[in-house]
Amino acid sequence: MVDPSAPIRRRPPAPTSSRLCRADDEGKTWKWTRHVERDAAEAQPSTFRYPSLWEAKDGTLHLSYSYSINSLPPDAARNSIKHARFNLEWIKQADR
Repeated sequence: MVDPSAPIRRRPPAPTSSRLCRADDEGKTWKWTRHVERDAAEAQPSTFRYPSLWEAKDGTLHLSYSYSINSLPPDAARNSIKHARFNLEWIKQADR
């Protein structure tokens, strides 16, 4: 089980990436940052919003979030919801 005194959060305000941050000091400093997804497109970057993070009984972490791929044509299916599954060690392999 994830230690509740060591919070995990989605780090705003970059809606063009979906990243998680991990602290081991009750949120005073965020030592680890790991991107779940990011879009490097400059003209019309994708956006990632409305994250929901939870821990399963087996200790795995699950993240659901909506995304919009803005570089697709207007008549294409541009919006959807994604799900990512990972563990705490994955976050600690920070990609800053």
